[in-house]
Amino acid sequence: MDNERRSGEACGVGIVGMGVYLPATVRDNTYWGDGDTGGDAEAAAASDKVDLDDDVLASAERAAKRRERGIDTEVIEHSARWASDPFRGARQRHVIGHDEQPSDMEVVAAQQALADAGLDAGDIDLMIIFSQVNDFAGPLNHVIVARKLGLGHHATAFTLVSDCASFVPHLNVAARMLQAGDHRHALLIQSSALSRVTDYRMPASLNVGDGAVATVLARVEPGRGFIGSKQQTRADLSGGLRLAPSRSDAPWYRGDLHQQALTVHTVDRRALVVMGTRAATFCREVCEPLLEQHGYGADAVDFFVVSQPTVWFAEACCDALGIARERTLTTFQTCGHLMPASLPLNLHRARAEGKTPPGSLTLLYSPGAGFIQAAMLYRW
Repeated sequence: MDNERRSGEACGVGIVGMGVYLPATVRDNTYWGDGDTGGDAEAAAASDKVDLDDDVLASAERAAKRRERGIDTEVIEHSARWASDPFRGARQRHVIGHDEQPSDMEVVAAQQALADAGLDAGDIDLMIIFSQVNDFAGPLNHVIVARKLGLGHHATAFTLVSDCASFVPHLNVAARMLQAGDHRHALLIQSSALSRVTDYRMPASLNVGDGAVATVLARVEPGRGFIGSKQQTRADLSGGLRLAPSRSDAPWYRGDLHQQALTVHTVDRRALVVMGTRAATFCREVCEPLLEQHGYGADAVDFFVVSQPTVWFAEACCDALGIARERTLTTFQTCGHLMPASLPLNLHRARAEGKTPPGSLTLLYSPGAGFIQAAMLYRW
């Protein structure tokens, strides 16, 4: 802990509450099977899923099977373990209801986090949010959630976007703002309703889950809480994933021109393949320097919380850093990939299961479209 004090005595900002909302609608793998779709046209189309390449992990797995050059050995090993499972370990995922809005999910998660922290909405004077799919194109969900929660006019609320990696910069920025003394309690929210912009004929649709996670931060004793983070951006891979009309050069906002819904797809298959096949390398590139900066080796990490674009991702990252696989977890099998909410979802689960006792050191890592790599160290 002396390492942390030397790196910044003011690092006394920590998590005092968390909440999760997963929609009541559960979609299991029969949705894509040959069974009865109940007259649901979308499900009927999904059952005829095409084998497209617009998916990071599917592209990586194909490249691994061909043993192409430049593929991380961890990706080859772990993708091979799940090669015979077309659902890559997923058994079910929660899907936002037709009568729900993303902000509804976010508000419920926030209310749970506030209750966990023993606070109410009036205590929050800083809210940072990223909604993978917003209620409207603008204003974004930070103002909608602020209104629904009843945040006071004194509160600052804004959207901060780092895609699936958003939880790390959210906590980083909030910690700095609380340390500066301008705010007392921060509310962080990440959500995904990606099922609403997913083509269910595509392999990536098997991974998609919806939900929201909220976290409350406050000042804690020195030496506890946020230690530091490292984030970097590989803009050369920005075309790997994109949310846009899939078959038109028309601007995304000109629906009258492209006459297509927005979907997640790729415009650069080379970038898509690199994002998946170099997953272990990208993890090392930010986690190892972060640990070294604060005087730690991988053996000092008591628990490793990772995002979950697929079932084997967390264990591959453990192997990349030399962390025992028993020191991580995944909720992918029952929740799928919740995009920006995946990392805090797994942190919430680890916290609830007692895997983050007082004094323990947690390392967090998530990649994000763009391509973003983000890691964080946290002392409980």
